[in-house]
Amino acid sequence: PADATLAGLAKAFATQSGEEICSDAVQVLGGYGYMEDYGIERRLRDAKNLCVLGGPNSRLLARAGGVGNGEHHGD
Repeated sequence: PADATLAGLAKAFATQSGEEICSDAVQVLGGYGYMEDYGIERRLRDAKNLCVLGGPNSRLLARAGGVGNGEHHGD
């Protein structure tokens, strides 16, 4: 279970970072960020899809913290 928790945290960190970076790139490029010529729009779309694939990040983070499943840490 510890390995699954760490994997979930790594997935959440990586996908959230990728989405933030791509979103910033779209904003820096302005209107060009939405054009297919530069490929940023595709990377942003893919990053958003990865946040959901394999379980939404919010659920993975809640599971890692023991929230909502009856686990109490520190007892």
